[in-house]
Amino acid sequence: MNTKLGLIFLVLVMLVLGACEDARDASSSPSNNGSKTLYLLRHAKSSHKEPSLVDFERPLKKKGMRDAAMMGEVLRKRGVEVDLILTSSAKRTKETVQFMTKEMAYSDKIDEEKEIYRCSPSTLLKIIGQLDDKYQSVMIVGHNPAMMEVTNQLGDTTLQKMPTCGLSAIKFETDSWAKAAKQKGDLVFYIYPKMFRDKKEEPTSDTSTEVGEDAAVEMEVTEEAVEEAPTAED
Repeated sequence: MNTKLGLIFLVLVMLVLGACEDARDASSSPSNNGSKTLYLLRHAKSSHKEPSLVDFERPLKKKGMRDAAMMGEVLRKRGVEVDLILTSSAKRTKETVQFMTKEMAYSDKIDEEKEIYRCSPSTLLKIIGQLDDKYQSVMIVGHNPAMMEVTNQLGDTTLQKMPTCGLSAIKFETDSWAKAAKQKGDLVFYIYPKMFRDKKEEPTSDTSTEVGEDAAVEMEVTEEAVEEAPTAED
């Protein structure tokens, strides 16, 4: 009898442990709650100091490093959470991700995609449409003019300039990236470094969690943004 009770108890313990492990796995996986959030980030200010370097190998300027880190801090204070970061394989975009994610305390997946490097808007839309639907929120780090033009197309807006390290957040009411890439979403916010250089952004009740419907839309492009407008070489 004692042996049978012991076996039953052992089986129950194993079932409980298995259920706990399944729950833990589910909580650690990117969730899919019927919406997608896309973050489009133009790389930070890059250097032209070494004319012998090919465009692909140009690094960030010190100003670009500071801006990328500052934007990471802003996103952390806003409670922005990203399941995947997909970056162009150019040196300036990879360095932007490096300085930004350090301040975000981001430790999830970072993938490089060669096609993002100075791609056309249509190619960027194709990449977005091919994203794995297990990811609810994705950040793509790339180059103008594609970043600005896709922001305008998917965010249903009319930005004239997207300065270096400019970032847009667009939310789609769909559980499919393929569908998101073909429809209009809601522009949740649009920010750039000049907005925060002279002040520290304080987290508020509607930005301390993942960006949602109540977040303010910050999409004014002022003379400050024009100072960091796209150049002929992005």
